[in-house]
Amino acid sequence: TSSRHDYLVVRVPVVRLGADVHDMATQSPTSISSATASARMLSALLRESANSHRGLSDDSRLRVADAISALILAVVTDRSSASVDTKTLTLFNRMARWLEEHLASSEDRLDSDTLGQVFHISSRRVRAIFAAHATSVSTFVKQRRLEIIRQDILNPQYSEQTIREIGHRHGFTDAASLSRAFSTQFGMSPKAYRKTHTGLTAL
Repeated sequence: TSSRHDYLVVRVPVVRLGADVHDMATQSPTSISSATASARMLSALLRESANSHRGLSDDSRLRVADAISALILAVVTDRSSASVDTKTLTLFNRMARWLEEHLASSEDRLDSDTLGQVFHISSRRVRAIFAAHATSVSTFVKQRRLEIIRQDILNPQYSEQTIREIGHRHGFTDAASLSRAFSTQFGMSPKAYRKTHTGLTAL
């Protein structure tokens, strides 16, 4: 007998998910239907998105996409905590996780020298490890901070803050530099992104 199958393809930029997904290529495909509570929530959201996405506004689609990204990260995190002890995580993942935890810090220098001191290896080895993952410490930090800025731009909690204020909070002290970096990563300036997705026009 023949049956009809519908497929929902979800493409999520790795930068949205943070440090825990950089070793996903080593994980084997698996069903997520009932593995953990987060997996069940993701499965339900994906099913409903497949059935109802055509009725969503552009703004609602963006927010659903953010919710899916957050749940994917939750699933990956749950799998990592359940199957791999923190001590056995790859050195790259441990360094990436440390960077994630210190992104908001204005006191820590987030570079290869600092990582070398924290993890007791040479800065040269740090650079080599990040290069093996097709990135660098500075690129990783910049992309993650830009993603957090993108989220804050859409967050109603920060609707009264200017783009400059949001950027400054996450390490971008120059508005022009922020605009260039944001445009490179997301295809439009932060001002245009905020106006497109929220209607706000504050600088």
